[in-house]
Amino acid sequence: GRVLHTVSTPTLAYLLIIGGIVALLFEWFQPGFGVAGISGALVGALGVFGLTVLPTQWWAFALVVIGLVLLAVDLAMARLGPLTVAGALALAAGSYWLYQGPDVLRLAPWLIALVVLSAVIFFVFIMTTVLRAQGVQTRVSVEAVLGKQGVVCSMLNRQGHVFAGGGLWRAQAAEGMGQVR
Repeated sequence: GRVLHTVSTPTLAYLLIIGGIVALLFEWFQPGFGVAGISGALVGALGVFGLTVLPTQWWAFALVVIGLVLLAVDLAMARLGPLTVAGALALAAGSYWLYQGPDVLRLAPWLIALVVLSAVIFFVFIMTTVLRAQGVQTRVSVEAVLGKQGVVCSMLNRQGHVFAGGGLWRAQAAEGMGQVR
């Protein structure tokens, strides 16, 4: 009961939501499903509970989610341009309008600025470095690796990850293949 009461403070609910979504997006770029995904789901669930008991504007929450997803999509496309700017703006706007009601419920502008800056630094600098170190952001086209041999990095139970052509690729086993290890 005390935990649920604590997570219903506006600032903590907001930070739990941001942390949960970022952890899930981090997990999306990693082979398999691990600690970051499980932690992100649990932390995000606590944050969503906090949002349900607060006077949340759900369209603003959608802007927060869209902003973080746009940052991740631009990272996945290895462009880091207009979608990154749009994601940062959506995250900032959604954060600003997340709660309706008295000023005591509103998020501090310095907190919003810190979260947006941290998200941009995480996706633009940290995740770019991580993905380059893993060889994910390769310029090899899909056609160049079709039909080639690769190393299965996470078990393909219809879907998983394969290292082929100098990069880590999401892969899907052919119909009727079963598990591929």
